[in-house]
Amino acid sequence: GVLGAYVLRDIILNKHVSEVICLVRGTTENEAHDRVVRNLNLHGLWSEAKPFIFKMRVVLGDLRCRNFGIPEEAFQILASMTDSIIHAAASMDFSMSLDSLLQVNVRSVCDVLQLATTHHRKPVHFISSTAVVEGVCRGGHGGMMPHIQPYIPDRHDSYGGSLHSGDTYPTSSVASIAGTSVGPSFDNTPS
Repeated sequence: GVLGAYVLRDIILNKHVSEVICLVRGTTENEAHDRVVRNLNLHGLWSEAKPFIFKMRVVLGDLRCRNFGIPEEAFQILASMTDSIIHAAASMDFSMSLDSLLQVNVRSVCDVLQLATTHHRKPVHFISSTAVVEGVCRGGHGGMMPHIQPYIPDRHDSYGGSLHSGDTYPTSSVASIAGTSVGPSFDNTPS
């Protein structure tokens, strides 16, 4: 999406980052890679990112599946080589039922936390664009906040409900992982 394109561009351009692993839906890695390039191009970011695209590695993944649909052995390898996680993905299909969206939007948060606690602890940077935008619209400042109060969305549809569940899930004890929340979810004080 839009947010992911900008986050990816900024990470790729960061001189301190040597590799970015992107979980992307697709039937082949080439198809998934092309989706990322098309998205960067769509938002006018490809020309900046192209010289650094060698840093990006695509891994096929699906938010709807346990462990993103990655086979267990590959998930373990991914967990062992991951240093930090940025999670900014969600299903935004407004026609889906709450149960279907919960399956996608909450499962993905659970799997991110599983990845973050496998082999070694990794910081999780959880981004909810809906929460940031709604916070700014309510007169807030959005962006990174040292302490974030639980948030009840104005959205009363399935999408808003699933995002609220996915956004607040990290408040459980499982989320004692040091990280940053851009949006509504948890105290991000490193433990």
